[in-house]
Amino acid sequence: MGNQLAQVTPKMQSATLHLSIIPKRMLTKAEAALHCGRPIKRFVAECDVTPVKFPNGDRRYDIRDLDA
Repeated sequence: MGNQLAQVTPKMQSATLHLSIIPKRMLTKAEAALHCGRPIKRFVAECDVTPVKFPNGDRRYDIRDLDA
């Protein structure tokens, strides 16, 4: 039966996708810790980068500051 199914099922055609992915620049504390390869508690204790405070109160870490 498996051979019959292979004969009946048409082959899928392939397609090439050209995607442009824009990486996130502003990271949450958890994302920043993950980016740096540290647990959150260690990240808070060891990272001297000050997060950016947005008008709504959100705090995000700039990936460029973390990489510097």
